[in-house]
Amino acid sequence: MSHKLDIFETLSAIDRRDMTFYERLDDEQRKGFAPPVVLRWASAVTDGNMSEYMMWLVNERANINFHDIWRHPELQSKLLASCGHGRQQRHRWVPMAKSGKKADKVYDFLRQFWPEANDTEVGILFGQFTDDTFEDFVLSSGSTPEEVKEVMDAYARLVGKKVSSKKASKKR
Repeated sequence: MSHKLDIFETLSAIDRRDMTFYERLDDEQRKGFAPPVVLRWASAVTDGNMSEYMMWLVNERANINFHDIWRHPELQSKLLASCGHGRQQRHRWVPMAKSGKKADKVYDFLRQFWPEANDTEVGILFGQFTDDTFEDFVLSSGSTPEEVKEVMDAYARLVGKKVSSKKASKKR
């Protein structure tokens, strides 16, 4: 039997800082409240100004000692609600970190700028980029033209499409 809890209603409650959200859920909805799933959704917002901050805040407040408190969903709900900013945010699912050689070059490049980030956090940061914004970021990083080409080629393989580097050739 599947337990139903609307993730978007949950995220809205977090955004509004609704500390009593969990208390108002019925038993079936409470069974559907899965803190690891809610954490992944809550930590990633698409607002560029808030995305890094929200990831950091959710990690610092609701993910610290997670393995000690994961069996206390009401506490998790309140910790997540304390991360809200009082206005609706657009959240996105954070997939599991990509593994293997395919992501290494791109993730290693990003780690230069966020050395404290773990693989999952680097994956979240990576997910905030579009093809154009990633290329702009790489070009503004101070990398050599060879490094830019190497990272952009790795990016193209990672996202599975040809990414033209018109800006890179103009900058050279």
